[in-house]
Amino acid sequence: METEGRYQTLEAQRAVFLEKIIRPIVRKEHVYKAFKEVDRRQFVPQGKEEDAYKDKIIELDEGSSISSPSLVAQMIDHLKEIEARLIQITELPDEFYNSLE
Repeated sequence: METEGRYQTLEAQRAVFLEKIIRPIVRKEHVYKAFKEVDRRQFVPQGKEEDAYKDKIIELDEGSSISSPSLVAQMIDHLKEIEARLIQITELPDEFYNSLE
């Protein structure tokens, strides 16, 4: 019964996390949908589940970490724009690259 209560509390925290932290940051609905479908708690080490729905970095073993959700959301939200810019750069004519040498 205690586990069920803890699960319900985490689910309530997740709902608040999605609406108060993620929703205001992302501009694209498919990014928000991805955050709804992929539960951050799946990537949090056992014993740190309470931190899954906070906008903070979570330390892992050996100096690695999980980035804050707001940073991840912003990066994903801007990914298409960055991709488009990279495509534009790679489509520059050879004359441009030759002029750099």
